[in-house]
Amino acid sequence: MSMYRILSLTILAVLLLPELASVLDSFQSSDGTWTWETYRGLLPNSDNVTLLKNSIVLGLWTAFLSTVLGVLFALVAGRTNVVPWRMLLMLVSLPLFFPPYLHAVAWIHLIGPGGFMARTLGSEGSLGFVGLVYGLPGATTCLTLAYFPVSALCALACLLLADPRLEEEARLHTGPLRVLLRVSLPSATPGILTGFILVFLLAVVDFGVPDQLFYRVYPTEIFARFSAFYDSKGATALAMPSLIFCLGLIAAWRPWLFRQVFQFPGRQEPFAPPVRVKGAWRWILRGILIFPLAVILFPVIVFLLKASGTPLAETFRSVNDELVQSLFIALVSATLCVTVAVLGMGCSVSRMTIMGTALLFVLPAPFLGISLIVFWNRPGILGVLYGTNALLILGMVSRFLFVAVLLWIAARRMLDRQLLEQAEVDGAGPLRTLVYVKIPLLFPSLAVAWMICFAFVLGEVGVSVLLVPPGGATLAVRIQTLMHYGPEPMLAGTAFILVACLLIPALAAAGLVQWLVKERSI
Repeated sequence: MSMYRILSLTILAVLLLPELASVLDSFQSSDGTWTWETYRGLLPNSDNVTLLKNSIVLGLWTAFLSTVLGVLFALVAGRTNVVPWRMLLMLVSLPLFFPPYLHAVAWIHLIGPGGFMARTLGSEGSLGFVGLVYGLPGATTCLTLAYFPVSALCALACLLLADPRLEEEARLHTGPLRVLLRVSLPSATPGILTGFILVFLLAVVDFGVPDQLFYRVYPTEIFARFSAFYDSKGATALAMPSLIFCLGLIAAWRPWLFRQVFQFPGRQEPFAPPVRVKGAWRWILRGILIFPLAVILFPVIVFLLKASGTPLAETFRSVNDELVQSLFIALVSATLCVTVAVLGMGCSVSRMTIMGTALLFVLPAPFLGISLIVFWNRPGILGVLYGTNALLILGMVSRFLFVAVLLWIAARRMLDRQLLEQAEVDGAGPLRTLVYVKIPLLFPSLAVAWMICFAFVLGEVGVSVLLVPPGGATLAVRIQTLMHYGPEPMLAGTAFILVACLLIPALAAAGLVQWLVKERSI
């Protein structure tokens, strides 16, 4: 086994150790003996069955709606002349930078109690709309708006990698609509299935949206069990059904991961000729493709209108400390994610490493935070990190390292193999090839990975709310607090500041991706 393989597995073991320790601790009684007491009655309990049903229903609805929207956008952009697919790539990427709970806050301000619709129609006239924002309908809508780009990008990647000769031959015998349904769509099946599974996993483990919209799922109950009773063993027991379910789906997802969807090399042969859409249908489809932009502008406009009661300058002064803390945590965490992905796993990335980081990514965020607390909150050298920013940063790296690894591997497969072979002929080892060939050539791609990790960390709430040190709250935690206890104008102003901070890396990454695509003539 090479030194680089040992290094990557060591990093993975360090990140997974707290979760393993938390699971083992749940099987121990107070006197140190092994027991099943914590798990007794877990499955027969009707409350736990309800949690499992709610989580699965929420995941399935979100995955289904996201897949329908994503496939529609991918087919229109990748197989018609309505809009260049590179433009769709940029537009669809932008909503990924916005955490789902911001959509929930915006919808509550619009049609929730005390929202714009309640003031316009009156409390009685708006009662019918309140039921749409809370519970399953509201949670599904918010998560779909946040995660449908995942399905669109996965489907679009497979469409662009499909053999154009199959479609060209099919068009000689049948019409363009049948070609789209019988040739283009089946060629994107691996991407569609990957997007469906990934969105399902993200929806099942999401904490922010169900917490704000009062929909009981496993992540919210895990957090409630720990925060109300400090029952780490009971919280871990509640996380086990979700953990087992996610492990099974990751195992099913494994055959498609990277092998079909995330291999995105530059192409030399042309794409299949697009289907020409004329007349009114072309403008209708162009109007539909504006939807991702509307998803971004909607919360921005709502927050600006709602925050009008409190000057933004006053809100900015009140959250200045949280803003500085958020930017610092996001800066350090994103840098560590990319550094670990490149240096720790850049020379040798095993399937175990990929699956391990994927598991950390889809674990319920409250369980990840609880595991770190259980492992590090003890006397001795391990207790040094507890109660500091270092533990919060470690939690962020554990959660989002998979994103950096995913983008690093996808970017690395775009390299010209001849350059790597020439470096090997010249006597360069794996480390020198990494430092002097891969990193310089892939630096723009690494910058995109850094921006995405930065935005994800900046908006993360499930880990932050448990691991923030005393006096070190982030903007996400401040929004979570204001959502339950604060004035609405202050909440809207704080959310707008967070959106403004997220827009900068979002626009920069979208522009950089557009440049990368043109440079590589993909």
